[in-house]
Amino acid sequence: MISHRRRFIFVHIGKAGGKSVRKALRPIAFSPVQRAVQYIDARTFKFDFFGADPAGSHPSVAELKAAIGKDVFENYFSFSFVRNPWSRMVSLHRFIQLRPKSVHYKAATRLNFADFIDALDGSNPFLTQSSLLLDANGAPQVDFIGRFETLNDDFEKVCKTIGCKASLPHKNKTSGGGFRTEYKAETVDKVKDMFADDVANFGYRFEA
Repeated sequence: MISHRRRFIFVHIGKAGGKSVRKALRPIAFSPVQRAVQYIDARTFKFDFFGADPAGSHPSVAELKAAIGKDVFENYFSFSFVRNPWSRMVSLHRFIQLRPKSVHYKAATRLNFADFIDALDGSNPFLTQSSLLLDANGAPQVDFIGRFETLNDDFEKVCKTIGCKASLPHKNKTSGGGFRTEYKAETVDKVKDMFADDVANFGYRFEA
């Protein structure tokens, strides 16, 4: 999500609170006319008239820089949010169960979470958060990285930086209790291996 009006760029990581962030910032990022045109275009022509999503859905920083230019990217305030990969994978599994068009829909609806991870057989078809936000040396390519676990507090920091007041709704909430109950010991290790970069780069652990 890019706002030329407010000069900020939100790099949206899937299942890390991004829908809520976009919903909260949309009235600030775009004028009423822009929002009306976007609403119509999204439901008719499927055309991003104002370039709010210049690199499509959930792009990496590298893809965004290629789409809008490195100079523009580096002169805007950029931010993103990351999430504990064990929690994120449980949420993603539940989310896929609601999306029949997903290539993983049949497996996700047929299998419980642990069996779904087993069925991947060591492969990882899902992008790591590190690959979207960090460079080859592991350095952040955005100005601020907040956390899903402290989303409200970190979102307030973003709002102060861009000079606005906004409150978060809760979009795309998936049902279910604590994510740890979905895990077997071997599943914990498999997700750790799948997202080893995120565990190392963002300091996440299964226990906390």
